[in-house]
Amino acid sequence: MISFALSNYMENILRPYLCNRDSECGSGLYCSPLEMKCVCRRRTTSGKYCAIPFQYNGVTYNCCSSVKHHRLWCSLDPIYASRWENC
Repeated sequence: MISFALSNYMENILRPYLCNRDSECGSGLYCSPLEMKCVCRRRTTSGKYCAIPFQYNGVTYNCCSSVKHHRLWCSLDPIYASRWENC
């Protein structure tokens, strides 16, 4: 009974968040081999890496955002410090 419950938990609860390769993740995401989950790894239009996750106005963003901007953008610092670029 415990084995079935654990198997069910793994398959239905954890599996959607786990990955083994990039192709299991969506566009703009890659599979982090250490965490075995899909994470955002984006570059800016000038080729710099975004600081993902980053915090802006007390909110944590796990990928590029369009908050208060007409295009997707990201912070270059883990805690926004006025350094940002378009994604």
